[in-house]
Amino acid sequence: MSDINTFVEEFQGLSLEDQEYVAELIKKQLVESRRQSLLRTHAPPRGSQKNNRPLAALRENALSVIR
Repeated sequence: MSDINTFVEEFQGLSLEDQEYVAELIKKQLVESRRQSLLRTHAPPRGSQKNNRPLAALRENALSVIR
Protein backbone atom coordinates (compact mmCIF):
# COMPACT_ATOMS: atom_id res chain seq x y z
CA MET A 1 0.00 0.00 0.00
CA SER A 2 2.88 2.36 0.67
CA ASP A 3 3.92 2.02 -2.99
CA ILE A 4 0.49 3.26 -4.03
CA ASN A 5 0.61 6.14 -1.57
CA THR A 6 4.07 7.11 -2.82
CA PHE A 7 2.85 6.94 -6.41
CA VAL A 8 -0.16 9.15 -5.64
CA GLU A 9 1.99 11.69 -3.83
CA GLU A 10 4.46 11.84 -6.71
CA PHE A 11 1.62 11.96 -9.24
CA GLN A 12 0.10 14.97 -7.49
CA GLY A 13 3.42 16.77 -7.75
CA LEU A 14 3.45 16.49 -11.54
CA SER A 15 2.31 19.18 -13.92
CA LEU A 16 -1.19 18.77 -15.35
CA GLU A 17 0.28 17.79 -18.71
CA ASP A 18 2.41 15.07 -17.11
CA GLN A 19 -0.55 13.84 -15.04
CA GLU A 20 -2.59 13.46 -18.22
CA TYR A 21 0.28 11.59 -19.87
CA VAL A 22 0.63 9.22 -16.92
CA ALA A 23 -3.14 8.67 -16.87
CA GLU A 24 -3.04 7.69 -20.57
CA LEU A 25 -0.19 5.26 -19.92
CA ILE A 26 -2.13 3.68 -17.07
CA LYS A 27 -5.24 3.35 -19.27
CA LYS A 28 -3.18 1.64 -21.97
CA GLN A 29 -1.68 -0.73 -19.40
CA LEU A 30 -5.17 -1.56 -18.13
CA VAL A 31 -6.39 -2.29 -21.66
CA GLU A 32 -3.37 -4.52 -22.23
CA SER A 33 -4.00 -6.36 -18.95
CA ARG A 34 -7.62 -6.91 -19.89
CA ARG A 35 -6.58 -8.13 -23.33
CA GLN A 36 -4.14 -10.60 -21.82
CA SER A 37 -6.80 -11.80 -19.40
CA LEU A 38 -9.30 -12.31 -22.22
CA LEU A 39 -6.77 -14.20 -24.28
CA ARG A 40 -5.94 -16.47 -21.35
CA THR A 41 -9.62 -17.01 -20.53
CA HIS A 42 -11.05 -17.47 -24.03
CA ALA A 43 -8.17 -18.69 -26.15
CA PRO A 44 -8.14 -22.36 -27.04
CA PRO A 45 -5.13 -24.36 -25.90
CA ARG A 46 -2.11 -23.86 -28.13
CA GLY A 47 -2.01 -26.28 -31.00
CA SER A 48 -5.69 -27.16 -30.75
CA GLN A 49 -6.55 -25.07 -33.80
CA LYS A 50 -4.80 -25.36 -37.11
CA ASN A 51 -6.12 -21.97 -38.14
CA ASN A 52 -5.48 -19.26 -35.56
CA ARG A 53 -6.97 -16.47 -37.66
CA PRO A 54 -9.79 -15.68 -35.16
CA LEU A 55 -7.23 -15.37 -32.36
CA ALA A 56 -4.93 -13.27 -34.54
CA ALA A 57 -7.85 -10.99 -35.42
CA LEU A 58 -8.75 -10.60 -31.74
CA ARG A 59 -5.12 -9.82 -30.90
CA GLU A 60 -4.83 -7.26 -33.74
CA ASN A 61 -8.11 -5.62 -32.75
CA ALA A 62 -6.94 -5.30 -29.15
CA LEU A 63 -3.63 -3.85 -30.27
CA SER A 64 -5.39 -1.28 -32.45
CA VAL A 65 -7.29 -0.06 -29.39
CA ILE A 66 -4.03 0.42 -27.52
CA ARG A 67 -2.40 2.33 -30.37
